[in-house]
Amino acid sequence: MRARTIGSMWLVALVVAGLASGAARADDGTEERIRRLEALVREQAEQMDRLRRDLDASRRDGGASRPTAEELQAAVGAYVRSQPDGVLVAPTEHTAPGGIRWGGYFHWRFQDGSEDNSFFDQHRVILQASADITECIDFDMELEIEHGGISDEIEGEVVLEKAEVKFHVSDAFVPKVGWILVPFGRYNLHHDDPLNDLTNRPFTARYLVPTGFGQPGVGVQGAAPFGCDHVFSYDVAVTNGYRDAFTDDNGVREARQAEDDNDGKQVWGRLAATWNTRGVLDYLETGVSGTWGVYDDADENEVTGYALDVLLRKGPFEAKAEWVAYDYERNASDPPDAVRGQSALWVEGAWHFMPCALQACRTCLVQDTSLFTLVVRWQTMDLDDRVDGASSRDDLDALTVGLNYRITERTVIRVDHTWYDAESADDTTEWTLSVSTYF
Repeated sequence: MRARTIGSMWLVALVVAGLASGAARADDGTEERIRRLEALVREQAEQMDRLRRDLDASRRDGGASRPTAEELQAAVGAYVRSQPDGVLVAPTEHTAPGGIRWGGYFHWRFQDGSEDNSFFDQHRVILQASADITECIDFDMELEIEHGGISDEIEGEVVLEKAEVKFHVSDAFVPKVGWILVPFGRYNLHHDDPLNDLTNRPFTARYLVPTGFGQPGVGVQGAAPFGCDHVFSYDVAVTNGYRDAFTDDNGVREARQAEDDNDGKQVWGRLAATWNTRGVLDYLETGVSGTWGVYDDADENEVTGYALDVLLRKGPFEAKAEWVAYDYERNASDPPDAVRGQSALWVEGAWHFMPCALQACRTCLVQDTSLFTLVVRWQTMDLDDRVDGASSRDDLDALTVGLNYRITERTVIRVDHTWYDAESADDTTEWTLSVSTYF
């Protein structure tokens, strides 16, 4: 049996586990829900088999893709989208005659801060496309349009987040080239707004690994089973890396670059495991990441980074966390106040529920998979490890409490409130209302 077929079996197993746990979360695991989800799994498996028999027919019919190592690693691919809670849902796809599949997501918000004027913001529209070039070569792309785009009147952004060509040698070995989504921490690899339970992304994803953080480079990824039904995955890439522009108010945002300003390159990598806990937990994933490179014009100073992440779920409860830290080597030519280290940590807990009075309702706003989520996130950030309160964002803590309602697993409405505790600035608060959906 070929490695791709073995990978398919593992993917179906992950789908079954995710769908069954998602059913338990949405309506306490009724047998009727489980039967419907199992029927969906069988339908997806049949679509995979049909794709192997006739790729062209699958393109015309919009069938599901063959499984890839990325799908094994994260249960998220171009054709089957995974929520952090493990529920698998098929995204909407529009197949052009040439075989390109189009989709994306939308993120709108209203924000009212205690120190700022309130405002509406069309924060993001992401266009996603994928295509099978051959039976074993795929292309995936994401284009981000922020704040309405760019014009004489609008100071938005249009940027390529990802454009990868992958060569599926086997499930355990998938080389890739292009604009690589940097594998450092879990959040950057799973940053789609409809997946998130809170409106704003955590500090790590805004200032230390600004998502979606991509750069031109090469890489390889893969996944394979091990032990007692566990799954090991890896993702490694070499890109142009950072330049010397680390700041105490914007972290590494200004240090990102497309063209390299030196001959050195930066290596990134994440190793992860999805553990079979034999019923103790419904889902457990742990990851460790690292990066190393030379960042200054003289090719002398090194940057070293580390990250840890965890995601676990038991029944309607879910917890996840991520820690990211960097060390920057300095020499006599650097100014005395140059940033030498940065770090951030966030921890999030959520409870998913659906009131009994609404479980039997079926309207355009109440579906089989509709549910509420009460979520709390605490986070802290240090953007200059040598100074306390070097800026209003340095040594900043925040606590966010939110309630969201998912009409479906692909569409969510959120209300959040955040308290910010700054070392060198006044404490502030912030309300946010947001809507996110795949399309």
